[in-house]
Order: sequence, then structure tokens, then C-alpha cells
Amino acid sequence: MALHTCRICGNEKENRTYNVREMLHGTREPFEYFECSDCGCVQISEVPPDLARFYPSDYQVYKNYGRRARNRTRRVVDSARVGYALSGKGIFGRVAHALLPELDYVEWARIAHVGRDDRILDFGSGAGKMLIRMMQGGFRGLEGADPFISGDIHYPGVTIHKAGLDEMIERHEGAFDFVMMHHSFEHIDHQVTLMRQVARLLAKNGRLLIRIPVVASEAWEHYRENWYSLDPPRHLYLHTQDSFRRVAREAGMEIFHTVYDSTGTQFSQSELYCRDIPANAPRAARDIFSKAQMKAYEARAVELNREERGDQAAFFLRRPSGQDA
Repeated sequence: MALHTCRICGNEKENRTYNVREMLHGTREPFEYFECSDCGCVQISEVPPDLARFYPSDYQVYKNYGRRARNRTRRVVDSARVGYALSGKGIFGRVAHALLPELDYVEWARIAHVGRDDRILDFGSGAGKMLIRMMQGGFRGLEGADPFISGDIHYPGVTIHKAGLDEMIERHEGAFDFVMMHHSFEHIDHQVTLMRQVARLLAKNGRLLIRIPVVASEAWEHYRENWYSLDPPRHLYLHTQDSFRRVAREAGMEIFHTVYDSTGTQFSQSELYCRDIPANAPRAARDIFSKAQMKAYEARAVELNREERGDQAAFFLRRPSGQDA
């Protein structure tokens, strides 16, 4: 395979290269990426053989959330308002729903037709923050899996397994009504094989949610090498809708709904990188934007999501009709 052959569509012609620095931890180590001129996928030229060293023990998703899991007030309020949002029942839930912003996973549950008694897996869950949030909202069949955590984690109502895909398939093939991957899909090589394996965890009529950064966005067009979501070398693939659809099709899955969910971080953090300020710099060095600027960034993100030009998207997938396991 040629050095810059697209690993998604096989294109070798006119693929543009970029030299990108590691800025999350501020090492500034350089990595080469390239943009496919056909499907548009941006991908790392060579996957480092030692990726684990870029996920230190203080990596942001490995924070322990035990204290949050024990927050009874949050559990009572969130359970009531989620119950109302999904069923339209409950006076207390109706009040809480009216006063508080809707939780993002409620929209996912509606789109994927997921109930609070369904069995749910978050693969690449880290220490389980999303699952704890869902537990507090009244979801019950919650499990996570992540190969990089130090060991199994047990919260009230939530279990996180230290396990990779092969081990999860061996234990739980066909077990889950809803499988989620929140910004973990882009961290793993062999994208078609990966999606096929994840799909093996789905029960009959199961649904898959994959949230990823997307390169067909204003942020990528403007910032290029300084785009925050490149996150070298952890992000191996930055997809367009076209390249992600190709992966899904080859893996035997279909996208039935897409939601753009980018935030103002695509601008504020990328602007810091343009100024050579890493994400782990002291707060004083990072706190350079006015409230008006931050508000404008968030407003622009809302506009871009509406136009399908934000830099993050949630893809909902299922097996094509007649192909369920």
C-alpha cells in the first residue's frame, strides 16, 4: 500500500498532507495526516505502534465518577424529568422538565426507540461518565467497556468492564439493545472491521450510536492543522459524511438518522492552538476570550449544526431491513 493510500476508499491520487502537533497534553510532537481527495476522510499517515502511551492515567475520560454516582438529589430530579420527557407522565417531572435543559441522551433514546429497561452498552466508555448520567435518569441495564482503564469499575447500577471488543463479543454477543460509542470510534484502526465487530454486540433490532468529529466542517476548513478535533495521534480518522457512510455500508449497516452536536469549543480551543497554547496550559493562559466571544462561538455552533457544517455529529445506525441477527 502506498504511503498515502486512503484506508477508507483506496484512493491514492492528490491526497494532501498536513503536519499536526500534539496539543492536548502540550508535547507538540509532530504527526503527519492526509486528506483523501475522493471520500474526504482525514487520517493519520502511520498509526503509532505504541498508542497506549498517549493515554496516560490522567487522561480526561479516566476520572473517577463515584461521588457523582452517589448524588441522590440528582438521581431523583433527573429520573423524574427523563420519565416525563419519554412518557409525558408525572407532575414533578413535568416541572423539572420545564425548568431545566433537556439532557442530550433523551434525544438519542427517542431517535433509537430505546427504553429505560433496555440493555445498553457504552463501548470506549472511559470511567463511565455518560452511563452514570443515564443511570441518574432512570436507565437500568447499563454497562460500559474500555480496554485502557486500570480495572473493572462498579458504581450503583453501572458496571464498567476493562475489556476490548473481542472479549465483549465472547461474553455478550447479541446482548445489547443499544450500543453507544461516544468519541471513541475515531481512536481505533480498521474502521470497517471495527463497525462489524461492534454490530455483533447488537440484539435483534438493536441500534448503534456513533458520535465522532467530522471533517466536512467550517472549523476544519478554517483551522486545518490547528483544528482542535484532530487530536493527534489519538484520532486516527476524521470522517466526512461520505467516508463514514462508506464504512457503514461495507460493514453491513445503514445510517438512519444524523444529528450535528458541535459546540463553541471548535472555535475557542482551535484559536488557542493557533496561539501555541495547549489544552493543558494553566487556566490563566487559556482564559483569553471575553464572555461575548464565547457566546458568539456557541451561537455560531448552533447555526452550523443546523446547516450540517458543525465539527461533531451523532450517527444512528441499524442493520438494513431483513438482515437482523
